[in-house]
Amino acid sequence: MAVMSEVLLKYRFIDCCERVANAFINFIVSISTFKTRVLKVEPLSGMTDA
Repeated sequence: MAVMSEVLLKYRFIDCCERVANAFINFIVSISTFKTRVLKVEPLSGMTDA
C-alpha cells in the first residue's frame, strides 16, 4: 500500500507541475497578445480629429 501511495503522490506532483507550467505559458501568451494589440492601437490613438 505504501508503494501505491508513493506512486499516487508522484503523479499528483507531476500533475501539479504541469498545471503550474500551463498557467505560466498561458500568462506569457496573454502578455504577448496584449502587447500585439497595444502595438496595433498605438498609431490610431496618436491620430487626432483635427
